[in-house]
Amino acid sequence: MEMRDDVFVYLVDMPSPKVREAVLPCEGGHTVYIDSKRSMEAQQDAYRHALRHVDRNDCLDDCRGVNEKEV
Repeated sequence: MEMRDDVFVYLVDMPSPKVREAVLPCEGGHTVYIDSKRSMEAQQDAYRHALRHVDRNDCLDDCRGVNEKEV
C-alpha cells in the first residue's frame, strides 16, 4: 500500500456507520480520518478511496466552493 508524507492518517470511531473516512486539508498535506471499527481490509479500501480524493484535489474544490470541472 502506498504511504505518503503529505497524508496524515488517524483511526477514529466515526459517529455514523455510513461514514468510512473523512479527508480534510491541513498544512503540509491532508488529514485522513478512517473508521476504526471497520475491518483491516475495509480500512485499506477507505484509505485508497481517500487518496483518490486527495489526488483530485476534491477537498480544495469544496473549500473554494467551485468545482474545477465547472470552470
